[in-house]
Amino acid sequence: MSMERVGVMEEEEVILEQHVRSGDCNPSNKKKPRCPVKRCKQVLTFSNTTTCKICTQKVCLSHRFPSDHPATKLQEPH
Repeated sequence: MSMERVGVMEEEEVILEQHVRSGDCNPSNKKKPRCPVKRCKQVLTFSNTTTCKICTQKVCLSHRFPSDHPATKLQEPH
């Protein structure tokens, strides 16, 4: 390992330590995306999410059909 590489690693560690001490980033505070259907609390993940072809809204698989969620057709530009 060269001297330059060691200096870069130390600099990255200092920057990361400053970031952690700042308290600006707390992964536990991040809100996970949820299904927008009323009373549905399903967290949207890669494997249980679909996008409605009518309203382009991301919903859980339980509400994937337009009749299962309030799907309103998007207005086309004039």
